[in-house]
Amino acid sequence: MKIFFTKKQYETLLKTVAVWGWVYGIMWDIVDEEYKADSDGIDELRDCLLKHGKDFWFDAGNIELFKGKYHFSDEYMEQISDDIMEFSEMEFWDLLARKFASREFHQKYDEKALDAMDEEERMREYFAVLGKYEKEFRENDFDNVRLGWMLERGG
Repeated sequence: MKIFFTKKQYETLLKTVAVWGWVYGIMWDIVDEEYKADSDGIDELRDCLLKHGKDFWFDAGNIELFKGKYHFSDEYMEQISDDIMEFSEMEFWDLLARKFASREFHQKYDEKALDAMDEEERMREYFAVLGKYEKEFRENDFDNVRLGWMLERGG
């Protein structure tokens, strides 16, 4: 099979492989062995793609050969790491806002009240609560967050 890529498509594919290699590498290393096969498959794909880096004018400084396998350079992975960290922070705040909003929404409306609402009203009410938390975290980070057990101890 032959696949033809532009330089831009090739670089995008490499960035995708670098990100998912990072994610699955951590997943099998820290979370569970079940992710090892995916991580290994991504590593094989990375090696195969980087072998052809010069054909796509991919900066040779972004490629390292180690123990017969091609890897991204530390500098290239630092760029990827910056992108992943920015995404992780954004995802953290989004998840935190959704968790708080869901808790407040379900405290405010019991199952009977939710059943009485149509879907549009339910979504409007939920997103109003969610918007409040998104705004709070965007403007104040953790400055106003207090944990119940801390408050009980006077913290």
